[in-house]
Amino acid sequence: LVVLTPRLRPGGGGRAYWNRGLWTDLLYTLFYLGGIYSMLVSASATRGLNALVARYAPFLRQDLLSFLPVVAWFAVLVVAMDFCGYWAHRLLHRSRVLWLFHGIHHSQTDLNGFTVFRFHAGDVFFRLLVQYVPFTLLGSPDVAGVPLLWLTAPLQVLHESLAHCDLPWTFGPVGRVVISPAFHRIHHSAEGRHHRSNYGLVFSFWDSLFGTATWSAERPAAYGAPEL
Repeated sequence: LVVLTPRLRPGGGGRAYWNRGLWTDLLYTLFYLGGIYSMLVSASATRGLNALVARYAPFLRQDLLSFLPVVAWFAVLVVAMDFCGYWAHRLLHRSRVLWLFHGIHHSQTDLNGFTVFRFHAGDVFFRLLVQYVPFTLLGSPDVAGVPLLWLTAPLQVLHESLAHCDLPWTFGPVGRVVISPAFHRIHHSAEGRHHRSNYGLVFSFWDSLFGTATWSAERPAAYGAPEL
């Protein structure tokens, strides 16, 4: 994505692309993909949540979809988690306290494939808490003992990384269902009105359904959050 994006960006070029913002994104990428976040936050947090549920709310572990075939079970789980992620994203923008964390993601003024990792740990932890509920209620299918969410994680990261590239791709009719780069870059526009649109993480139809979609193939004049 680093190689691809500058070739397709308007006015792009390798020298302009390798700026301080990109290096910052790369450090965030190292923090998350390098296992530092998992070691310091998510692993212990997940163990703690599991222990709390086991002790005080075992009724939450229902595996409500276990009667379905694995593919159908997984599909419903992904949609349910993305639904919660959509509303969590809206709250991150509406709450002044949560925006202190989420605003870091919007501080990038030159979108690239690694911007997907520019998140404060508190921001990521908040999403973990929100999506933990459907994950616990619905259960998670596995293949040969390995959670299917783990197996498909690389594909999800690739999609979200592509969505953060400054590209004009709309994905055509598919873009009305799945987030495209052209759709998501509107959300990163420096214009404040755009910050409250296109909240979808995986699916774009949530924005259409709840009236927060801005459909435009036009490239924003600038990216970032000027108020930061």
